[in-house]
Amino acid sequence: MLTPQEKGIISKEFDAAGLDGNGRFEVARDSLRIISDILAEHGLLADFFPVQHTDMHGVHEGEGKANFTLMRSLDDFHREDEAISIDNSMLVFSWHYTNFGTNHPDQPGQAEVLVYLS
Repeated sequence: MLTPQEKGIISKEFDAAGLDGNGRFEVARDSLRIISDILAEHGLLADFFPVQHTDMHGVHEGEGKANFTLMRSLDDFHREDEAISIDNSMLVFSWHYTNFGTNHPDQPGQAEVLVYLS
């Protein structure tokens, strides 16, 4: 379970990384790595499997949701982790290419990505 305080901290980190719709990414899929890195800092792991099969670069805009789990070490003596399902929150994201279809070689795609925790 994520507390409102934990959601707030993670949301601020998403915003600071440009995942509030104000950042620009050459390819929308690049944002998944950043999202994963931020979640990992808090011991969380997102399941992006449904999204990875979508061509985020070839689609003008889209949205997705991902469940995530909290990964905790069982104790100091074991290398295994325990996966605890987070049931009070989901990762919700959307993307939009601002210059989709322009195909200028000197102007890469500009993807806006918005991410939040429900």
